[in-house]
Amino acid sequence: MIRQLVPLVLVVGLSAAGRSCSPGNIPGEELLQKGPAAGGGGVQTGGVAVSGRFLYEKVAIVASAAGVVQPRTTTSLPVRLVDVVALDGTTRQEIHLAPAATDETGNFTVRVPTQKTFTICLKSSTQVSASRVNVEVRDPFTASYYLFEVVDGNTGGPFSPAAGISSMTLSTVTIKATPSSTRLSAVTSILDAALKASDRFREVQGTPPSLVTFYWNPASTDGSYSVVSGGPGGVPAIFVRGGNSDRDNTDEFDDFVLHHEYGHCAAWLASRDSSLGGSHGLDDSLYPTLAYSEGLASFVAGVVEGTPALTDSAGITGSTPQTFVVNLEGGRAAGAVRGMRSECSVFEVLWDLVDGVEGRPNSDGETIGLTFAQVFTALVNLRQTALYVVVQDFLTALTNTGAITVPTVQGLLLSPENQNITFPAPDSGGDAFPTRIVYGSSTDDTCATRVAIATDANDGVDVSNRFFKFTVTDDIPVTVSMALSGADGTNAQGTNLDMLVLTTDNALATDLTGATLTPFPRPERYTETASGLLRGPNRTYLVYVSGRPDLSAGTLTNTSSNTVTYTLSLSTP
Repeated sequence: MIRQLVPLVLVVGLSAAGRSCSPGNIPGEELLQKGPAAGGGGVQTGGVAVSGRFLYEKVAIVASAAGVVQPRTTTSLPVRLVDVVALDGTTRQEIHLAPAATDETGNFTVRVPTQKTFTICLKSSTQVSASRVNVEVRDPFTASYYLFEVVDGNTGGPFSPAAGISSMTLSTVTIKATPSSTRLSAVTSILDAALKASDRFREVQGTPPSLVTFYWNPASTDGSYSVVSGGPGGVPAIFVRGGNSDRDNTDEFDDFVLHHEYGHCAAWLASRDSSLGGSHGLDDSLYPTLAYSEGLASFVAGVVEGTPALTDSAGITGSTPQTFVVNLEGGRAAGAVRGMRSECSVFEVLWDLVDGVEGRPNSDGETIGLTFAQVFTALVNLRQTALYVVVQDFLTALTNTGAITVPTVQGLLLSPENQNITFPAPDSGGDAFPTRIVYGSSTDDTCATRVAIATDANDGVDVSNRFFKFTVTDDIPVTVSMALSGADGTNAQGTNLDMLVLTTDNALATDLTGATLTPFPRPERYTETASGLLRGPNRTYLVYVSGRPDLSAGTLTNTSSNTVTYTLSLSTP
C-alpha cells in the first residue's frame, strides 16, 4: 500500500498555449554565485534491513528527429537515486540508522532499529546521492517535501517485524500517473528529468551542479519558470506548471520544459546569464540578454535529450493531447524573426555547433561538430567577465578557446540559414548592445509599456526593455536623467516608464556612500533623475528603461499599453 503524506488538491487551471518562462533575476538581484553541493550518506549496519523497489509511471509524447510527433506512451521506469527514509510508527520521526536512497534500478535497502514499528517513505530529494545529483521537489504552497509512504498491506498501518527478524523485502511499489487529478508520478518524473540533465553537466565539469529546488503541485498553474535564488537558503528554483493535465498545458511530464528550466539554473551556476527575465514567445523580438538566455536553455535541453526535436504537450493525460514541437535545427519561414534578439536564432546557432557528434543527429549538412565539453568551457570562461552577455559574447568566448575560428563562426551565421547576426558585434549601431551613451549627450528613444492581461503579457520584448551603458574612468559624480515626452507618466494610464541604474551584475548601482541611485519603488512622474559619486576606474554601468512596472513586486500594474517617447541624458560636472 502506498500513501502520500502531502495532500494534493485539484484546482482546474487556465488553458495556456505555447511556452513561456520568466527567469526571476530582477534588477537588484545580483548574478548568482556558486554554493556548496548538498550533503551525503553513510554506511548502513545493524538493525532490520528493509529492501524494496520503487518504480514510477512516465507519460510521454516525443517527436522524431525530423519533428514527427509519436504516439503517447506510459512506461514504468525506476525511481533513481532518490532518498528513502523510515518513519517511527508512533512518533512519525525519521528513525533509519543511516541515510539511504534508491539505486539506478530503483532498488533500495534501509536499516531501521529493531523492536520498532515503522513505515518506509520515498522522499522527494537526493541528499544521499549528492555526489551524483543535487535536486529536490517541494510543494509550492507549503515548501514541504513529498513523501510516498509504504505501509503494511495487511493492516494498513506500520510494519511491525517479529523479534529476531533481521531483514524484510517489500513488494515493488509503482507510483502511478493515474488518476490524472493527482498524478503522483509527476514528482518522480521531475526528479528523473533533473537527474538526466545534471548528469550531462557532471560529465563535463566533474561534479554535479549544486542544489536546484523544483516546486510542483497540480493546483499550481502560474506557468513554468526559473528563479535565480527562489529556493530554500537562496538556491536556484524551478516552478513547474500544474493544472488539469487532461486538458491544460501542464509541464511535469514534458522533459523539454524541465530540461530548459534546468538549463537556466545550470547557466547561473556555471556561467554568466545577464537576463532580467520576462515572458516571451518563440516569435518575439526579445531584448538580447533574454534571447541569449532562452536560446541557451533550449540548447541545453537538446543536448540533454540528444535530439533537436523538443516537445511541449497540452492535455498530455487526456483523450486528445496536443503537442508543440520546437526544432533546434531551424527551418523557420523566411519572414520569421532572426538575429541576436531571437531565441530561435540563438538555439539554432548553438545546436549547429554540436550536432553530428556524441550521438546528436545532423540534418542540415554543416560539419563543425564540437563537443558539449568544448561549449561548456566557453560558458565557464564567461563567468569571470563583467560582460552583459549576449550571443556574440558567447561566440567570442568560444573562439578564444581555439575550438573554432572567427571565419567559421561567421560562415555558420550565414549558412545553413542566414541568422542576421553580426559577429563580432560592432561597437555602435546595428547589433551593438547595450547602446553606449557618453557624458554631455542626450538620446531620444521610445519604450512600450506592457499590460497585465494575456494578450499583452509577453513583457520580455525588446521594445519594452531598453538598455544603455556608460563607463566611469575614475571616481566621478554622475547624473542620469530620463524625461518623458508629455505629462507625468502613470501606471494607471500605461504611460509610466521606470529608469534603473545597474551594475553589469544586475545589482542596483550605489554611490561611494552606499546609497542606491535608483531605489525601488520608482516614481510616477515626468522625469526621473539619479545622481551620485560612482566608483571607477574603468567600470561600466547600465541604464535600464523599463516599460513593465512594477519590477520590484514582479508584477505588471499598467491598465493600458502605450509607446512612450523619452529623452535620456548623461552628465558629469
